[in-house]
Amino acid sequence: MYVERLVAGLRARGVDARLQWFDHKFEFVPGLLRRVRAPQETDLIHANSWNGFAFARDGIPLVVTAFHCVFRCGYPEWKTLAQRMYHDGLIGRYEQWSFARASSVVAMTPSAAADFKDRFSLPPLSVIHGWVDANVFCEGAARKFGEGGIRILIVGNNSKRKGTDLLPELRARLDSSFLVTVVGGLRGQHGDVMNGIIHKSGLSVVELVNEYQTADLVISLSRHEGFGYSALEAMACAKPVVAFDVTGIRDVVVNGVTGVLVPPESVNELARACEKIAEQPTVAMKMGANGRKLALTKFREEDALVAYIKGYHQLLCEMRREAA
Repeated sequence: MYVERLVAGLRARGVDARLQWFDHKFEFVPGLLRRVRAPQETDLIHANSWNGFAFARDGIPLVVTAFHCVFRCGYPEWKTLAQRMYHDGLIGRYEQWSFARASSVVAMTPSAAADFKDRFSLPPLSVIHGWVDANVFCEGAARKFGEGGIRILIVGNNSKRKGTDLLPELRARLDSSFLVTVVGGLRGQHGDVMNGIIHKSGLSVVELVNEYQTADLVISLSRHEGFGYSALEAMACAKPVVAFDVTGIRDVVVNGVTGVLVPPESVNELARACEKIAEQPTVAMKMGANGRKLALTKFREEDALVAYIKGYHQLLCEMRREAA
């Protein structure tokens, strides 16, 4: 999503940005990507931190995006021992190689940047926020808050990092007046009901936006993010967000203003926050309005793309000065 939005935005602004995907197997042996030849007219390469080192080419600046830090992080809160060994034994090494070869690094939130700074030696680092299309993710038709029950929406793939293991506890903590819908990724069944929770997957963008618009509040159970896309999507649709106070989320949700942040793992406090919002429809609507305003001002696509293009231009100018 990040890459596709970035490339589309750059192209719309006259940058000849070309997106190239590679087979998933290269995640395990990214060094093989050294064999990939950059197009002859390439001025700059932008890759991610897990394999960026493999795209370092003489005379071509390399920009690396560091999404969310997995090195020496998250065990046992949201990863297995096998994942820990993989991330600490291989991915951390690949990332350090990428940072060593990169001309610059981009992180999407200050808290994600801080995670990487704590664990790696980095070249110049910039924070450039993600964004959503606020014309697509927008307020829907007016509806009475809580009509027919308080509608809670949770958006995220089925993984421990996304907190889906906490769903049974959350459902048990909330009474029957709360209607919980979980929207996952492209895999799974559409519209299943399990343990009092509606599960949906494979939704189109239009269908996903409709889920946001018909919700009363949105919950994030994520334990760790590089950027809180689902939180920002909810805010753009003028919905209050209740979430754990974790990396990537705390930079998007403003506690007490666009939603409520609670301590990580505290499902009881998260449920209490939902109950409190449900008791104060006026406050919920104010938080939603604040979120929409923030999405339109702080997380603007134009600002992010200007920052990317400016950064690219500066690297190219520096390279040309050095060559001269």
